[in-house]
Amino acid sequence: MAEYSEEQIHEILEQFLDHSVEVLRSAIEASTEIPTNLSDQLVGFLEHWINLKILPFPSAKFRTQLLKGVCSLGNEPLEERNLDQLVKRWGFPVHGKSTLSGVLILGKNLGAYPKQINLENLIDKLNTESKGELRIYSQEMFLFSVFSGKDIYESDGSISLESHILKHPFLKSVENEYFAWPDTFAMPGRKHNIKIDTTQDGLLAMFGYRVGMNGLRTDERRYKLKTVYEYDLSKLRGQIDNNYLYEWAGVRSSGRLKKMAITIATLTKNAKRSHMNGQRNMSVAISEWESDLAWLKSTYYDGRYNHRGRWYWPKT
Repeated sequence: MAEYSEEQIHEILEQFLDHSVEVLRSAIEASTEIPTNLSDQLVGFLEHWINLKILPFPSAKFRTQLLKGVCSLGNEPLEERNLDQLVKRWGFPVHGKSTLSGVLILGKNLGAYPKQINLENLIDKLNTESKGELRIYSQEMFLFSVFSGKDIYESDGSISLESHILKHPFLKSVENEYFAWPDTFAMPGRKHNIKIDTTQDGLLAMFGYRVGMNGLRTDERRYKLKTVYEYDLSKLRGQIDNNYLYEWAGVRSSGRLKKMAITIATLTKNAKRSHMNGQRNMSVAISEWESDLAWLKSTYYDGRYNHRGRWYWPKT
């Protein structure tokens, strides 16, 4: 580019900047692939932008997150090493797989990483270290934020992330951990209870969890629930049907917590209907189930699974 004047270089770079923003917007909203040749050009042009100091300066909130450190994992559309170098040259720390980062950037291809690290555990650690303020981006989302000068999570809803998140191989897995906490509202007058498989009910009972007049003390019930949440259910193969074990998901997972919550919430709803219909006095059991649900929610759900993917989600 030596044959161009500095003014011409600025003009070319700014035109490419505008073009890149639109290509990235399309890649995010329509989940299209960024052309390989454009990915290569992005690296080259980013280097020129950094050298000439004409990159849009990040907003204060975005800059605060970046200053906490950046952890990038995987390739596509850019190679991880190239992205790391660009972030460093932009003036922000890159911490690798350290738990000190406030920003996690995920490529579409993690290569050998799944064999070396547990992505969910890494995200938990990063989120804890950042005091619940971890922001997770795809490479496309991060680059869009850099090129536009505004964090994509601070957008006014003018760009839709839904399709991109659900089609990204790793953002999707993070997104799937989100679930809405079940309620225990029961409609009066219903004669039939919601069907709940006795094996699911029995799993809690197998661990000694009991409520009601002949139930356990509060601290004992909480200990039993903690045990269920943290227990390796593969040890029960042969005692319980494998299909049921699969439904209860992995140790300390969102799936395990969701199954526990829905089971207890459904038992509570059924008990309320029986109570309202005058069939049985279930007031003690209902009170204890609801108390235990509130404990599960505050202990394991709030701040972790109560918002999509455990990252900031733009308002629409």
